[in-house]
Amino acid sequence: MKNFFTLLFTSILMQLAFSQINPIQNLLWEYEYLGTDGENYALYWDEPENPHNELLGYNIYRNNDFYRFQVETVLFCTIEFDCNDDNGFPFYGNGESFYAHVTAVYEGGIESEYIDSVFVDEPLLTTNDIRTSKLKIYPNPVQKTLYFGEKVFKISIFDLNGKIIQSVSKADFIDVSDFLKGNYIIFYTNSKGEKIEDRFIKK
Repeated sequence: MKNFFTLLFTSILMQLAFSQINPIQNLLWEYEYLGTDGENYALYWDEPENPHNELLGYNIYRNNDFYRFQVETVLFCTIEFDCNDDNGFPFYGNGESFYAHVTAVYEGGIESEYIDSVFVDEPLLTTNDIRTSKLKIYPNPVQKTLYFGEKVFKISIFDLNGKIIQSVSKADFIDVSDFLKGNYIIFYTNSKGEKIEDRFIKK
């Protein structure tokens, strides 16, 4: 019995120690495609609520590949203002989509887990492959059924944390009545083969 309580106490202490390595909060990704002019983007987050130790900065990852370490809580590049990135973050591999996440780095090289990921889609290449939609998804905001106005293909819907909510091979409408209220990102291919990114609000 004594060994059992000793083991239990040790396990609780270890869980408390590891749980104090607090992650960053509220990871967000914003992107605006500007055609041949380029793009504006920002990956930003809040620092941990209760830092585990002296906070040194942050590690940024694309999928599981390390991208860079920095001390600021935003990675950005804009056309009109300035950049603290070399405009390389959206470009991954051969232009494929990826999930981005950020970990907190503490004194002693201790790194937190990550609790949020954001989805960065392949059209973030500065080419003419991505288009603003000439189709208008409607109604927006939507309560029950989201219409495209024509049959579209390879439909993927994500929440703002990068979690895929629904994927459909082809449709001319989507039933969103079971979706939680909030903002969603939708990617699809139109009848001309153009890749479209759009957003809608579920009310």
